[in-house]
Amino acid sequence: SCTPASKGHYVALAGATTQSACTVGTYAADKGLSACKNADAGHYVASAGATGQEACAKDTFQANTGQSSCNDVANDHFTITLSFSDVKTDLIDYFNKYESFCLDLRSDSVLKGDLNFIYK
Repeated sequence: SCTPASKGHYVALAGATTQSACTVGTYAADKGLSACKNADAGHYVASAGATGQEACAKDTFQANTGQSSCNDVANDHFTITLSFSDVKTDLIDYFNKYESFCLDLRSDSVLKGDLNFIYK
């Protein structure tokens, strides 16, 4: 019988005799995966064999997926993180109420998660 790949590792081909560690910028949170997952934007994975991703720290950001670090925000900027259960509805309400511009999200899908903004 075969052994599933450990967390933080993957096995890409059938009949493999060894597992491979996920590379920096990727992770495997579950056992038995055939590929590692890229770190999401706003997150990073600094070491090989990771089982999860880390969120960028305050006043840092990462716009790309699959990265091993976050970037510092310029000195005359700052970041805020907003968490919403229904991003489309909550974000439109937030910006229409508190900001001097309107936000138009054209997708009908409901999204969940955190959004990071950089303000100057």
